[in-house]
Amino acid sequence: MDARILLRILLAVFALVMAAAALLYLRKRDLSLAGYAAWGALAICLPVLGPFLVITARPGGSARDGQLSLRELAEPK
Repeated sequence: MDARILLRILLAVFALVMAAAALLYLRKRDLSLAGYAAWGALAICLPVLGPFLVITARPGGSARDGQLSLRELAEPK
């Protein structure tokens, strides 16, 4: 296999994995439907930079704000 082909395959796999990571991250955020669409489009349209921007921008609030963590549940009262 030619090195150019291998590098192109690795770049494509990396871009797909990063886009999937950004979309999975967005599932944990409390956003409107338009917010999900806009941030998801950014993650997909900018193949390598988009997922980093989505995760570092931390759009919306955390969907877990109202939930207790396992540590909080385990602490005796």
